[in-house]
Amino acid sequence: MAPKYKFTYFNARGRGELVRLIFAAAGVEYEDVRFDWEQWLAFKAKGTTPMGQIPVLEVDGRMMCQSLAIARYVARETGLCGTTSWEEAQADMFVCGADDLLTNLITVRFEKDEAKKEEGKRDLANYVPNFLANYEKLCGTEGYLVGTSLTYADLAFFNVMHDILKVTSLDKYPKLAKVVEHVTADRGVATWLAKRPDTPLLKEVRVVAEHDLTIMAPKYKFTYFNLRARGELSRLIFAAAGVQYEDYRIDFPQWPAFKEKTPMGQMPLLEADGKVVCQSGAIARYLARETGLGGKSSWEEAQVDMFVCGVGDLIDKLCDAHFASDEAIKEERTKALGPYVTKFLDNYEKLGGPDGHLVGTSLTYADLAFFVGMHDILKERADALEKFPKLAKVVESVRENKGVAAYIAERPETNI
Repeated sequence: MAPKYKFTYFNARGRGELVRLIFAAAGVEYEDVRFDWEQWLAFKAKGTTPMGQIPVLEVDGRMMCQSLAIARYVARETGLCGTTSWEEAQADMFVCGADDLLTNLITVRFEKDEAKKEEGKRDLANYVPNFLANYEKLCGTEGYLVGTSLTYADLAFFNVMHDILKVTSLDKYPKLAKVVEHVTADRGVATWLAKRPDTPLLKEVRVVAEHDLTIMAPKYKFTYFNLRARGELSRLIFAAAGVQYEDYRIDFPQWPAFKEKTPMGQMPLLEADGKVVCQSGAIARYLARETGLGGKSSWEEAQVDMFVCGVGDLIDKLCDAHFASDEAIKEERTKALGPYVTKFLDNYEKLGGPDGHLVGTSLTYADLAFFVGMHDILKERADALEKFPKLAKVVESVRENKGVAAYIAERPETNI
């Protein structure tokens, strides 16, 4: 019996349209619930959402949030995520990159300071050509970003480029033009585009297992700065799984020369038997799948993904405060962290499993991600989890993992 899906978001494309496009391309029926701001406030007040945010997906009564976690789950369930684990990682990489562009669009759209808004527009004018050049270089030759058939990477690219294409031609990017052609030619997508509500990209609302290694195991090389930050989750996955890899750390003076050799001009990078993938989230998910730390079922994998994405939001907030150059802004952001962290911990305590793990009954990379996100908080306040016994047990479970304990004992001491 096919699952019953219900997808809830604002009456806008924004963070919800990729999921709708996946349903359309797959020909899967679902309930498309759209809120205005007042409806959202009433819905949020009920306290039924996992983390007090939308979009949310309900599957046969079970609920999850985090837009990319939802998209990856629906893509897996509908066969639009790639035909192999590596293809899934490649698709994930492209989707994460498209989400970076979407985040930049959102930042500019909601910036209230006109001077900063104009600066953001100028930055976008430089960002978009580089984005397109990278995607054209990495795109497959069959009119798809990955493989020889449609994946949600193609849909993500189409989704984020929809508004930009009004002013940006793809004449210089023939492979990407073919991707857009394939997406719009898909019967399900074409039907959806013809009938979907005419809404803007962004509505103007105040949305502020144990793994048996063999002699044929892949050879991994992980490259990042000599920092924890966006690289530490992947290193902890390697450590927890007991998988050997080359931990290559670059100093900042080395980065400009190395940058030209990277797929998207950014780190971290993972090389697996000579194949390269970037985007920290895509790398971590790939490694978690390959090492048995991604969850024991598709739903568990989606739940794990949800928790990891939420930790990513927390890290973004911490970084925004840490790296603010203006002291007044730094003070304001640091002050706002207190209530944010408390709400974050409340949600995770409520949603976390009872056995010392966020998902299931054994270690997943969701536990490792939470451990990474809480590192600096616990360093400043050792009692930060005193009121959150389930989360304290998660941290304890991570620390007791032999591989993690050995890695932490010998890893370089860095500021972030």
